[in-house]
Amino acid sequence: MTIVIRHDFLFNTLIKAVSEWYDEHYFGSFEEFNALKEIHLQTLKDLYDPERFKTAVDLNKEKEEFLTEVQAAVEIQLAVYG
Repeated sequence: MTIVIRHDFLFNTLIKAVSEWYDEHYFGSFEEFNALKEIHLQTLKDLYDPERFKTAVDLNKEKEEFLTEVQAAVEIQLAVYG
């Protein structure tokens, strides 16, 4: 198993944004909270490609589209695996 450490400011910003969203907006059980947050963060890590953002004309729009794709992938995972 290879561990990749990312020193990418945008990646770290996206991770922080998702973590903070769950900390501020999610009020379910602690176990459910941790599970959903971890699924969301892992999906973000799996889908993140820094090359995508290097050529973005509008970085904020690209971040929003990426996070929307991450959310859709999380929803599919939850629908399939429960």
